[in-house]
Amino acid sequence: AGYSYTFDPEEIKIDSVWVSATNNLVNSYNEAGRRLIKYITPYGNYLDLGPDGFTWVYDVTDFEPWLHDTIDLEGGDHRELIDLRFDFISGTPPHDVHDISEVLDGTGDYAELVQSPAKEMLSAAATNDRFELRYSITGHKFSNPTNCAEFCERTHFFEIDGSRMHDWQHMTECAINPLYPQGGTWIYDRAGWCPGAPAEIFKTDLTPFITPGVDFELTYGVDADPTGVEYGSWNREVFFLQYGTPHFSVDAELYNVISPSIHDEFERFNPICDNAVVEIRNSGSTVLTTVDIEYGVVGGSTQSFTWNGNLQFMEKEVIVLPMHDLSMWAGGTSFFVNIVGANGSPDDYQENDQYTSAFELAPVLDGEFNIVFRTNSAPGESSWQIRDGYGTVLYNGGGMLANTTYTTPITLPEGCYVFSVS
Repeated sequence: AGYSYTFDPEEIKIDSVWVSATNNLVNSYNEAGRRLIKYITPYGNYLDLGPDGFTWVYDVTDFEPWLHDTIDLEGGDHRELIDLRFDFISGTPPHDVHDISEVLDGTGDYAELVQSPAKEMLSAAATNDRFELRYSITGHKFSNPTNCAEFCERTHFFEIDGSRMHDWQHMTECAINPLYPQGGTWIYDRAGWCPGAPAEIFKTDLTPFITPGVDFELTYGVDADPTGVEYGSWNREVFFLQYGTPHFSVDAELYNVISPSIHDEFERFNPICDNAVVEIRNSGSTVLTTVDIEYGVVGGSTQSFTWNGNLQFMEKEVIVLPMHDLSMWAGGTSFFVNIVGANGSPDDYQENDQYTSAFELAPVLDGEFNIVFRTNSAPGESSWQIRDGYGTVLYNGGGMLANTTYTTPITLPEGCYVFSVS
């Protein structure tokens, strides 16, 4: 619909004809805003993330019902250039997300939450099998004697129909953030978040506490400050998820390779030359008690390891895979890990049993070198260590004077070592 123009040889409009629409197409969608993830922008003037920036990975499988048809996506910050990419993984999920709803959302003044916790009536469908809360709670502002709510550890809780079913305390360790160095106070632990990092995400299983087909009241609150003075606010993103029946009975999933890896979010743990670290998840309804794993550097020898434990449905576990012999790292820069058995037999779904991770080799030094360490004006906050692959401390430095340079000769036999500064 609109005007159709006629132009002369000089491309000047000389006439027009109105063309009426023969049909009206309407693209209908829900314009309500929903915050899927929260990322806190980094601190510091002159922060340089290089030409490729820094990549964080979020698992947004829970939001699959919302990621259909036409949607608008919005980033809520104007300080950095943000590139957003969705990777869709084919296959069968552990269970289907039947419904997701944002609940108890908003910002709660600390003092008001103590007096009047947030409440909401919810309905659990009788046709669903499992129910869960996915939530991120972050504290902001500080002025009272306990530096609440940004720098204080408080007990948060959920209640169902007036009975407390879950409480927790959390402070996020910010000094291990792989996006560093930043400026200002980025190293100080905070309530649920760190500068330049995703806000912490937690999950709580509601299935044992509610009855499908019966409405219930969900309450969120925070215990009072011990000084009696509540200051600041608690920002919350809380989602109520309803799932179908698990697709598999026995399914050990390789969820991640933490090291060796070249992923930005695992920079604090790489490069390595000793002990690979992987993360598994129980994606089957049966309790996972054993997982048989094969692993190694592509082109090199294959190692075997059996994990023993007790992992419930959708729980994760970090596993250390021994690789003490330096010869295990020879041959390339690609690491493989395969699950070959679970609970004593091949599992029900083998599409998530393999993982290959690119990596960089650890730097190689001569057997003799120096550690040159210069302290700042607060030397009591700094120390260093050199440990071998078994965790034994071979060299260390501490108790140093302010603004002083220390040179320590180091002699080490062939092997793999970790140098850490704290």
